[in-house]
Amino acid sequence: MIAEALGTRTQAEVYNHVRVIVKQIRKRPHAVDPELITLIKTKPTLPPKCKWTDQENQRFIEALREHGKDYDKIAEAIGTKTRESVHNRVYYLKTRI
Repeated sequence: MIAEALGTRTQAEVYNHVRVIVKQIRKRPHAVDPELITLIKTKPTLPPKCKWTDQENQRFIEALREHGKDYDKIAEAIGTKTRESVHNRVYYLKTRI
């Protein structure tokens, strides 16, 4: 909800936007929109955790070979996983080797 409202993609971007907004509120509390305060108080919703399917694993391996450590491009190639999911998958697999 917050990510959509702020036009961002990742949890880190949401938190960065919120930090900037909170600083603005502290400087000029009288000029703040009440809807914005409600938006800030709402916790960001993260995508639910789910297992990787065989098809996602196959696309992951192909994209990893093609793009190396460019997790954004790998996530884009998979289509159903975020950059963070791809990053976690790479390091999970490294620990399993």
